[in-house]
Amino acid sequence: MANSSKAKIYVFDLNDGGYYTTDNKTGELVHHGGGDKDDSGKCGCCNWEVSKGYLIATSRQKAEAELKVTRAKGGNALCGDCLAEMIAECGGVAECIGLNG
Repeated sequence: MANSSKAKIYVFDLNDGGYYTTDNKTGELVHHGGGDKDDSGKCGCCNWEVSKGYLIATSRQKAEAELKVTRAKGGNALCGDCLAEMIAECGGVAECIGLNG
């Protein structure tokens, strides 16, 4: 599991195209607005209306690029329930993107 620390979960605001980061001091989510606006706010898996979408990547830039590709194909980031199910099926966050095998 040496590479597991490289894989992170990135949170996107599906309503205004912004993203969230974690404040290093307080641990709270901080919203950064802007980006590609997506009024649908739907999970790319179950299609439920959600305000936050989640992607697993090794950097925010890679997560943003993946989100653009996914949206171009008619998809979107995942809701929390679908992300949790995917992680459980893969066996971990790093395994979901192929960092540990």
